[in-house]
Amino acid sequence: FLVAGFSLILFTPARAQDADLTYEIYAGGMHVLDAHLTMDLSAKSYHAAVVAKTQGVLGALVPWSGSFDSVGTRAKAGYRIRTHKSVSTWKGSDDIALYQYKADGSFAHLTLTDGGKDKTPKDVDPALTKGTTDILTATLNMMQKAGQEGACADESAIFDSRRRFRLIYKDKGSATLPKSRYGLYSGPAMTCTAEVVPDGGAWHKKPRGWLSIQEQGRKQGTLPTLWVAGIDPALPPVPVKIMVKTNYGTLFMHLTRAQIGARTKTAEK
Repeated sequence: FLVAGFSLILFTPARAQDADLTYEIYAGGMHVLDAHLTMDLSAKSYHAAVVAKTQGVLGALVPWSGSFDSVGTRAKAGYRIRTHKSVSTWKGSDDIALYQYKADGSFAHLTLTDGGKDKTPKDVDPALTKGTTDILTATLNMMQKAGQEGACADESAIFDSRRRFRLIYKDKGSATLPKSRYGLYSGPAMTCTAEVVPDGGAWHKKPRGWLSIQEQGRKQGTLPTLWVAGIDPALPPVPVKIMVKTNYGTLFMHLTRAQIGARTKTAEK
């Protein structure tokens, strides 16, 4: 799901700031998926959500959509999750997971629903949930750190209902993104890689899903890579471009539209 040789943007707004960022994902030059990141950020709280859906030929072959929603509090130390909800829809059937956390950030409860049926486990191993957050909140913390420190390095522990993993962002220095008809941003950016490291739970011996894609890129010499940059003084640096190498080609995700408050920026296609 997330994000230097330019003036760093310190994210210290006095009031809530709404942002709606649109991303388009391309594979082999074909538009295959759209994603929207919305953020309502204030000095003490936040609400972030991602809605994604397959498009074009891929949408006809793989009719998938997903929504991921995080609400929590914010302090000088960073963002702290209170509730996270993920909904994955495949051929009209919803797979829903609701994660609830206490005010101190510790895990409280998990509710699972699959195709309308309650699949909530009776017990959740505390070793899998201790010190965890969700991917959206982890990425917001990386973005805030990038704005404050000028490097997009950060690490978080994530619990995804069955497994625990570490999400590691590693800073790879600065870059200058050229103008592109795909994305709206060009200019200085921070480069970082994103790596998922299994840390307990029901992992398969052979990598599957995202872990399989990640390892395909590793064999080709690079982990999934993000370019993070400041696009508006009201926001922390955000992901403006993402590259993922796979055995079937390279995927690119571009920021194509940004609406921040009443201001709108759009890629010139």
